[in-house]
Amino acid sequence: MRILLSAFILIVQLASGAAALPKSLTISGALSPASGTTSLLLVSREGETRSVESMNSFSFNKVPLSFLKNATLHIASNGRYMGPVVLRSAKGFAYLAFSGKGPKKGKVLKLGTVTIGAAGGTLQKPLMTQAVAKSVRATASADGTPIGAGKLGLVSSLTTNRIRPLAASDDGADPDRDGIPNFADVDDDGDTILDAVDASTASTSAASNPFTTLYLPMNSTLNQNSGSGVSQAQIDAAIGGENLFALIFYLSSPVSSATGAHVACSPGLSYCAPAGGTAFHSGLSESSPAVKNILWSSYTTDGSPYNLEPLSRNGETRFIAGIQPRAPTSQFRAGDFYEIVYTAPSGVVATKSLVLSPYFVTVPALSTFNGGSGVQSVNYADTTSPGMSSTNPITTTAGVLSLTLWKPQRPAIPGAETGDYIDMGRLHYGVVLGNETTEFGCRGYYSGLSSTLSENTTDDSLRYWPLTDSGSDAAPSTLSTLSFSVDLANCVRANGFSAGSYRVSLTAAGEFLEGGANRAVQVINVAIP
Repeated sequence: MRILLSAFILIVQLASGAAALPKSLTISGALSPASGTTSLLLVSREGETRSVESMNSFSFNKVPLSFLKNATLHIASNGRYMGPVVLRSAKGFAYLAFSGKGPKKGKVLKLGTVTIGAAGGTLQKPLMTQAVAKSVRATASADGTPIGAGKLGLVSSLTTNRIRPLAASDDGADPDRDGIPNFADVDDDGDTILDAVDASTASTSAASNPFTTLYLPMNSTLNQNSGSGVSQAQIDAAIGGENLFALIFYLSSPVSSATGAHVACSPGLSYCAPAGGTAFHSGLSESSPAVKNILWSSYTTDGSPYNLEPLSRNGETRFIAGIQPRAPTSQFRAGDFYEIVYTAPSGVVATKSLVLSPYFVTVPALSTFNGGSGVQSVNYADTTSPGMSSTNPITTTAGVLSLTLWKPQRPAIPGAETGDYIDMGRLHYGVVLGNETTEFGCRGYYSGLSSTLSENTTDDSLRYWPLTDSGSDAAPSTLSTLSFSVDLANCVRANGFSAGSYRVSLTAAGEFLEGGANRAVQVINVAIP
């Protein structure tokens, strides 16, 4: 009887202990060196984010175990994503994810001191093994640093085992195992092709990335291969100027209950700092006139600055914004980190993370053209030459324009690429015409394509820029050009327009993301018979 009673008491104790297991844990630690304000981001596999700003000690309070399982910890400094925090490392691998288990006693998972480096952070004392998810690991260099850290994930990792195929909900996952989760990885699948120009990833987690547009008239063209090159001051004037460059958010909500959304930035980002941001809300074509042409910080419908505008379309709500940062490139950089905070009348309902992708700082530029009277070179030092203005357009005698162009550039990614700028490969090209209310492309009217160009005649998302360049990213070179001819006269007539002088947008574009594509445009004046 005593044995049976003891066994009964033991069973009760075990059952009581199981019931007492915590449903949440507090994650605490300290930073070294403790200087400036650092953002720590706790990111679930699905991309849901919790963040704290700290100069020294930090704490994530009462994190549900369901959130913590396979979540990772990341560091951003001065508003720019740096990299993950390595919890343990061994035999060429870095372990980054929490298992969802805590210490045997208590509800606080103590990380100790996190040493901050240029590519993220490491624990001075590796985290206890039961608290680390052993199945989620990244390939690491000899010192235990994940191979994608400090490079925004632009690194070849095709030899690693994938966790599972990419999905739109996997913003916090790391399928190529380079250590950088999809929300911050410019190359989610490790093939060294930027997601913005990679058809295999643009429709998955990369689809929610903000994208950019840069429109420059021919007489203000910027391209590293034209003439004597481009100065940093000229690029800063375009990116930080008025009505030339835009950063565009076009986001779905992760929860149906969201009625509002805003962007939360670090004080380190001058254009969207919590106070005094320079960014201008210029809006999109779908935007209400009431929210156009205002300081973005003054758009506060949910009580916070930097709101996104709700847009109902096909029974779903998107949150959108067209932003001019009004900041130089030294303050507007690939890797800039944004928290998207979704709200409802009850308060915050979801938080996601986004990182600014590499963006165009120059536009495609005509090198030579032939409107039917012979090949002519473009002299960008002479702003009165043909095509530069509506009073002196390029004349096409039979309506066919043959052109040779240089590719646009983006800044090189520090740590992953050498040099200052990169000629962008794998872009789509086309000419876009129209007026104030209508624009149209000329698919089906192209010929004489150079060797790396091909035309897509079926994908409707490419109807404006149906030519695809198969060439890869490379250092800028005046010898690297693309060429094609386009029958503008028949294109114009087929779209219901007549002869005249047109502003022709020579467009380079990335893959179609949610709401649009990254675009760089040179606007040329052309007379079409």
